[in-house]
Amino acid sequence: MRALLTNRDIFQHVKGNVARMLEIKLRHAKEIMDLLPEAIIEIFDIPGQQAIHWMNRRAQLLFGKALLNQHPDRLMGASAWGRLYRELGEREVIQNNLVTIRGKSFEFSGTLSHNINSRYIKLIAKDVTEHEEAKKILREEISEEIRLRRENEYLMMQQARMASMGETVGYIAHQWRQPLAQMGGILMNLESSYLFGELDKSYLTEKIEQGNALIKYMSRTIDDFRLFFQPNRESETFDVADSIQRAVQIVSASLNYYHIEVKRAFTRERFFAAGYPNEFSQAILNLINNARDALSQKPTYPKTISITVKELGSDTEILVCDDGGGIDPQLLSTLFEPYVTGRRESGGTGVGLYITRLIIEQKMKGKIEASNRADGACFRIFLPSVG
Repeated sequence: MRALLTNRDIFQHVKGNVARMLEIKLRHAKEIMDLLPEAIIEIFDIPGQQAIHWMNRRAQLLFGKALLNQHPDRLMGASAWGRLYRELGEREVIQNNLVTIRGKSFEFSGTLSHNINSRYIKLIAKDVTEHEEAKKILREEISEEIRLRRENEYLMMQQARMASMGETVGYIAHQWRQPLAQMGGILMNLESSYLFGELDKSYLTEKIEQGNALIKYMSRTIDDFRLFFQPNRESETFDVADSIQRAVQIVSASLNYYHIEVKRAFTRERFFAAGYPNEFSQAILNLINNARDALSQKPTYPKTISITVKELGSDTEILVCDDGGGIDPQLLSTLFEPYVTGRRESGGTGVGLYITRLIIEQKMKGKIEASNRADGACFRIFLPSVG
């Protein structure tokens, strides 16, 4: 009996020591947590009831000591607490959940532990109000920058359209010069025939038919230009070679005026890509115009623009090159940026190549680059092939 009492005494002594050690460690842990800059909150979760039973000094300073023994929804509201509580129940861990408390932003992280008849929740709250404000300001600045960039791009597109309108008038003038001269010749022939008494019904009918044919040609020219410069509203699969031919045709009279020859080398008849055919033709036209302006200043012959199209892996490669002397090496790295031009003396605005890059890289999902070769400039375009 005495031995049994002695064993019980030893057991009670050990049990008491363990309890005191645990109490000391718990108190020491809480003292450490009181020194932390984050708010720490401990919550007992008994079936059907939760209550805040401990808060470190930072938590008491931020949220108030009066929350002790209160339901957690008194801290952050029923909606926010319900969201955190559900996530803890599903995953037992939460990280960086953003909660707004009295106008300030806090990130809550925490864990859920299980006891025999209850659960134990520990939350750590970090005040991120300044960080969230900085993020908000940054988002606003980015939105403003995007708005300004889009506005600037819109203005440049408008400027490019105005420049295209001016060039279009020039193209039409070149296309109409010969038929207008022919129409003038027809009128002079009619006048001469009348003066010399040679004007009869047959001759009059012949000249009227010739005049009508010229008028139809000039009208068709207007339609061709109108359709060429009309933007496509939706992406479609189109023939790259056909779009290039249309661009060359539009500017052919102007090229003939400057005695510029266009050499085309297509490794096959058709190359298909996805995008906007009229805009792509406009991009090619911009490159041809650049080459034409350089070649118009060239005092010697030949004056040549070469256009090569070939398949390169999964891409279609288009080369537009000239023998007009090349691009100033100092401009090559910035050539496609807004308002950069090497032809100020011939009226260059620096918008055409920028718009060309927008069309190729943004609308067509391709790539464009520029380089110099021995006798001139070369533009290389890569478009993803279709089919």
